[in-house]
Amino acid sequence: MRWSWWPDDNDAWNVLYPTIACDSWGSKGSNGGFHCNKEFDASLAQAKDASTEDIYDSVLAKAQAIIAEQDPPVVCSAQPKWTTVLQADLEGFVFNPINLGSYIFHNMSRKG
Repeated sequence: MRWSWWPDDNDAWNVLYPTIACDSWGSKGSNGGFHCNKEFDASLAQAKDASTEDIYDSVLAKAQAIIAEQDPPVVCSAQPKWTTVLQADLEGFVFNPINLGSYIFHNMSRKG
């Protein structure tokens, strides 16, 4: 079965919820493996409404540990290798693993 999906934002919650949450099964979302774990979903709910970045990070770390241990049914293929070549005097480059080929130019500069 061919399946493809791309996140709306470069955000962990936005990657995990559509692809692994119980509410995203089959035609309701992108959880084609029909994986469901209530503890994982509770962590996602906490992350969605987290009041600080520290809470967000710790709750999503817990969620990611759950799915790493359970290994939800997914086969990732066609993951492109992405090579970025930079000159040695470039500063401020940050690789974007979600939107390949996207660069935040206003953060980049040349060493003096």
